[in-house]
Amino acid sequence: MDKELEADRFAAAAMKNAGMSLDDALTMAVIFDERPSRSHPAKVDRIQAIKEGWENRDRAKSCNQ
Repeated sequence: MDKELEADRFAAAAMKNAGMSLDDALTMAVIFDERPSRSHPAKVDRIQAIKEGWENRDRAKSCNQ
């Protein structure tokens, strides 16, 4: 699941770089499941990862490691 959160952070940083708003980045959160699954974290964790990637692009770079 860590890879999914890394991908969410990376996507948010990419959206910010493209000139999109945080609200735009969070619009996809409506499709996230409230509870975690075997492959994806819970909605609250994914939203937090998106905010982290948006606020700190350097942290989003950890996706490449």
